[in-house]
Amino acid sequence: MSEHANRLPVVELFPSIQGEGLYVGVRQLFVRFAGCNLDCAYCDTLAARTTDGAEWLSPDELAGRIVELSEREERYHSVCLTGGEPLIREAPLLALCRRLRLAGLIIYLETNGTLPESMLALAGLVDIVAMDVKLQSATGAPCPLDAHTEFLIAAGGNVFMKMVVTEETTETEIRRVCRALSDLDPCVACILQPATRPDGRIAIGGERLQALQRAATAWLPDTRVIPQCHKVLSVR
Repeated sequence: MSEHANRLPVVELFPSIQGEGLYVGVRQLFVRFAGCNLDCAYCDTLAARTTDGAEWLSPDELAGRIVELSEREERYHSVCLTGGEPLIREAPLLALCRRLRLAGLIIYLETNGTLPESMLALAGLVDIVAMDVKLQSATGAPCPLDAHTEFLIAAGGNVFMKMVVTEETTETEIRRVCRALSDLDPCVACILQPATRPDGRIAIGGERLQALQRAATAWLPDTRVIPQCHKVLSVR
């Protein structure tokens, strides 16, 4: 067994503004974990792809730091567990969530939506799930639609979906994916997030975004277009 089997690789622990998705604008305490099971072309957290340089902490150690920060004067909406992909280390993450739940903290999980069995194990401990849907036009790899559908079931009701879209994203692609997911939950909120270039500019035009939104709302009526606001604000 690895010496790190029951530990979590932490890259960052910091307060900031949630810049993506349904809860954009709320104040959160971010915990960024290292390591991911995917290799998306648009990934903007390259430092979290590997565990090089990460600090390996036990669930108790990390929970202690989170609770200490949350008890200071600053108030947070929730604790955001992000990455990388947090769910690749199910057992220690489960232990961490149990400790945070006992401390009365709201847990917000950001995930690539491809590990349904791990999500099922944590479903009762996570308050909000921000689930990515990986479109081939954005990631460069086939959309793992079967995994996404299983994940949506495992996550339960406290979930919203986020799709990064680019100029290469087509209405046909959006319809196919949204139709499959609407069969499970037609009321789930769906965020179309335009890809952001390294210089901070949005990499897709407004007309294309509206066309993609129209395609999505045919199957998922609560589809919204929200860019990465933290990049506009120049915060992490």
